[in-house]
Amino acid sequence: MDKFNQLPEALKRKLGKLIRLRDGAMQIGSLEEANSVAAKIQELLIQYNLEESEVSFEEKTTISHEIFDIGGVGWGKNEAGWTKTLFHILCKYNLCMAVFTHPGGDKNKPPKVTFMGNTLNRQIVLYLFDQLVENLRAMESRRWREYNGDEKRGTFRRGYFLGAVSGITSQLRDQTENMVVDTPKGGELIRVTGAELQAYSQNLFPSLRSSSSRGTKSQSGRQIGLADGRAMQLKRGISGSNAQGRLLS
Repeated sequence: MDKFNQLPEALKRKLGKLIRLRDGAMQIGSLEEANSVAAKIQELLIQYNLEESEVSFEEKTTISHEIFDIGGVGWGKNEAGWTKTLFHILCKYNLCMAVFTHPGGDKNKPPKVTFMGNTLNRQIVLYLFDQLVENLRAMESRRWREYNGDEKRGTFRRGYFLGAVSGITSQLRDQTENMVVDTPKGGELIRVTGAELQAYSQNLFPSLRSSSSRGTKSQSGRQIGLADGRAMQLKRGISGSNAQGRLLS
């Protein structure tokens, strides 16, 4: 531990981030990525004559926020805003919150996201979001090639994504309800952190109001997406001052 404490702060943060990334990749079944990150970790450990058991990093539990543009991951009417819905759901079940605002009030422009939560939980949400968006798009393309029904491409696509997000939401909701029953401390953490997030967001957005999500005319695409979302193997966890967050798998 003494050798680790003597390392530059930037290197300690890098090791901590790599370890979390490796563990997350393993839990979502991305073994190629996990092995790649593990090799980088091992290279640094050898370079600085360390054992992984000597590595320790503090989790930042104080709520803070960052602002970024979600437009690069597919915002727009052609996908019925499913990326926004997915991001909200991942925030909800990982003790974070997101507020979407459109520049100049123009809803045709990609929204800016004010993303709130502690540092570790925000990292988990972003990692999950990137992985799920990529995987769901690939799955939708495969399902469309297999589809022999009457729905047009755009209708099927919108329905599939909204259905898949609904399936994922159902799983996360059930897991959270079970966790609250099995782990009372986890339920208390959700309640307390939820109240803190509400107070933090109200300070940033005193006049915050919820908005409605877009619908879809799709029946086949939505049902296929719903089944895929429910069939995905999901693991989740709540991270607090003494708990490591887990990711979807």
